[in-house]
Amino acid sequence: MDNAVFVGIGELPAGRYPQRCFMGDLVAVAHLALDDAGLTPKDVDTVVLIPCLHSFIDQADLVFSRVVEELGLSKQVKSQFMVHSGGSTSDNAVRAAGSLLCAGEADTVLILQAERWGSAPVEAMIDTLSFNGIPLEWEIPAGQNFNAIGALITARYMYETGSTPEEMAGICVALRRWANLNPNAMYRDKPLTVEQILASKMVCEPLHAMECPMMADGAVGLVMTTPDRAARRGQDAVRIAGTGGCVSHYSLGQETDLARLGAALRLSMLRVGVGPMPGA
Repeated sequence: MDNAVFVGIGELPAGRYPQRCFMGDLVAVAHLALDDAGLTPKDVDTVVLIPCLHSFIDQADLVFSRVVEELGLSKQVKSQFMVHSGGSTSDNAVRAAGSLLCAGEADTVLILQAERWGSAPVEAMIDTLSFNGIPLEWEIPAGQNFNAIGALITARYMYETGSTPEEMAGICVALRRWANLNPNAMYRDKPLTVEQILASKMVCEPLHAMECPMMADGAVGLVMTTPDRAARRGQDAVRIAGTGGCVSHYSLGQETDLARLGAALRLSMLRVGVGPMPGA
């Protein structure tokens, strides 16, 4: 990853925006990221997409390269593909893009993601989080869903570490403080306290409503290239200090360490870059 850097980023405000549309969000955030990098769509030779979960129709458009066409890059982009690995998708998409750059298979990579969870039908999103990615044979019949998965992991972590509900709620408070600094965050103007979290309704013990992710519309774009190309263009570049990971489990019932989920193994696999990048 020493030969791959970020040179541009774009982000749309997150929240509920029924007046926006999926493809429009992707195109808009692509232009924001490219503008930030001082580039135009014509500078892109590879597009990496992160699949959406809110709509099969929108997902099909991603598969069949509509984004490339909407950006006016048909027959110019040499590769468009998707990367999806659940919660680790952003890391793996960057790794894939970085590998292409390091191998000389790409010069400038545009990574895009958009979701419409905030404006999608609530019933459809409930079904998605109740059935997708959960073993049909063993866990769905027992009532397993993503709220329960998060609750089981949290409960085990609290048991092994002795963490209190107040300490766990404090994590959400810290995250909200970061969000308060981001003008595009869904709750950018709403502070959060431990007391508010613990007073919110219990969703799945020990998780309260304000400890659960909120469904939102949003989009992000990243532009990556090589350090040499960034230097020739006079672009500010941010290098990748390190990345690492492991595939811990599919079925939660097969995870042997709920409190850590392979964290120690991921740290042992961490690849760390050496030295600062010019302009970083």
